[in-house]
Amino acid sequence: MPELPSDLNDLANLYQHLELEEPAPDLATAPRVATKTQTPSMKTPQEHELDSDEEKWFPIYCLFKDLMDIRLHVQGIWSQYNQGDLTFLTASKLTDSERHGGQTG
Repeated sequence: MPELPSDLNDLANLYQHLELEEPAPDLATAPRVATKTQTPSMKTPQEHELDSDEEKWFPIYCLFKDLMDIRLHVQGIWSQYNQGDLTFLTASKLTDSERHGGQTG
């Protein structure tokens, strides 16, 4: 292995110690192998039968928990505006972002 450059003059061409490898000529003329392209199958949504009352109420609980988390976050944004930590424009943009599920644009 060649010695690494240590002098400023030696650093002029950092790539002088690398070897240039040419591609094999037979690769350029080699036939391309056709690959099978699979069309994506349309999967139907799976339906699950809910067994217990707990399983029936859990999605509703999750929805209300998410709504409460969003409400508390928006409340915190406007509290920061009220304290002078955020401008009105920033608070309104953040609120609008929360209203659209965090999507920008």
